Amino acid sequence: MKWITLGGMILLAVSIATLSFSKAMWLMIALFTLSGIGIGVGLPCLDAFITSGIDKQERGTVSSIYSSMRFIGVAAGPPVMAIMMKYTENSLFFILSGLSIIAAVSTFLAIKPEKDESR
Repeated sequence: MKWITLGGMILLAVSIATLSFSKAMWLMIALFTLSGIGIGVGLPCLDAFITSGIDKQERGTVSSIYSSMRFIGVAAGPPVMAIMMKYTENSLFFILSGLSIIAAVSTFLAIKPEKDESR
């Protein structure tokens, strides 16, 4: 499942990055389709990883917080992006790149694999 998630997220990232350079409508539709496939492949695996890594007593709470945050992002994302696009027309690429880097760094800092005591 790790490789499926990685593949889906790479497909999503590449299609969205390519989307910023395209102007043709058919290419944009194809890239949005590929990004949807990447999300569709990656999210179920991520859901499984999150729920399998939590104790059974806390699984419902963590799942509800995770789902709530996902839907808050879906609801708040379009209005926030519309405001950002209105005021930062030329620097939007750099703002989104910076946000992506912050998200990647925080992800690497937050994930701490368990140490294998058997070695």
